[in-house]
Amino acid sequence: MIERILLSRVADLDALFEDPKIRAAVDAFAPSYVLVALPKSSSTFCTQALAAMLGAQVYKDIVTQDRFTPKDLSVAGIVNSRSRMTLSQVHLVATGANLRILRHFRIPIAILLRNLLDMSISLRDHMNANPYFSSILIPNNWAALSDADKLDYVIDTAVPWAITFYASWAQAIARGDVDAAFVHYENMVRESVPFFRDLSAQLGRSIGDATIEQCLAKVDKSEATRFNIGRAGRGQEELSAAQISRIRRHADYYPGIDFAPLGL
Repeated sequence: MIERILLSRVADLDALFEDPKIRAAVDAFAPSYVLVALPKSSSTFCTQALAAMLGAQVYKDIVTQDRFTPKDLSVAGIVNSRSRMTLSQVHLVATGANLRILRHFRIPIAILLRNLLDMSISLRDHMNANPYFSSILIPNNWAALSDADKLDYVIDTAVPWAITFYASWAQAIARGDVDAAFVHYENMVRESVPFFRDLSAQLGRSIGDATIEQCLAKVDKSEATRFNIGRAGRGQEELSAAQISRIRRHADYYPGIDFAPLGL
C-alpha cells in the first residue's frame, strides 16, 4: 500500500485515493500540520512555539527541493513522517500539485502573512547580514549597492514572488480548493496568546492559554529562531513614494483580489 503511494505521480493521486484501502492507510498516518509563510514573518519562531504547543516534531523534509530552489510538497516526505506528529514551515505557492497533495493527505494548514512594505525592509536587513536567501539570489555586488538600490532589487525580485504567493492562496481559498485562513505576524508580536490560540484552532486543535504561555516562555526568542519584533511602519518610512508605487503596481496584475492583508 505504501509502495503504491510512493510510486504514484501527483497527477494520479485523484485516481489513487478512490481506492478505500489507500484512503484508510493514509487516514491512519500520524497528524501533519503545515505553516505556510511569507519570508521575514518570524515563521521559524512561530513554528518552534506552535510545535511545542501541539506536541509535534518540527519537520523540514516535507518539501522536495533544497533551500535555494522553488519548493513543492513531497509525497515521499509526507509518507516518511507517517509514524510521528509533525509541523512543517514552508514558503509555498498554492500550485495545483500542492493543493492536490494537501487535499488528499488531509493536511491542515495556516498561512502567515506580514505587511509587505515592512517585509521588504526586513528582507533588505536580512540580506545585509546573511550570504543567502531561499527564494532569490543575492547579487555578488550586494555590499557595494546603496540602500535605495538594495530596496529596488528586493522590489524587483522578492516582491513579485510574495505577491504571487499571496494571490495563489487567496484564489485557492476563494475557490474552495483549500480550507485555510490567513494569520498575521503583527498579531503574533502584539498579542501572542490569542494569536496562538486562534492559530491552533485553525489547525483543529484546542490549546489553553496556560499551555500557550508556558510554551512561549520556553521557546528561545533568539537569532536561532529568527524572532524579530519589526517595528510596524518602517516600510512607509524608508521606502520612497516611487518604490511604494512599484510595489503596489505588482498587485495590480490581480484585479479583484483584496491585498489589504498585505498592507496594500
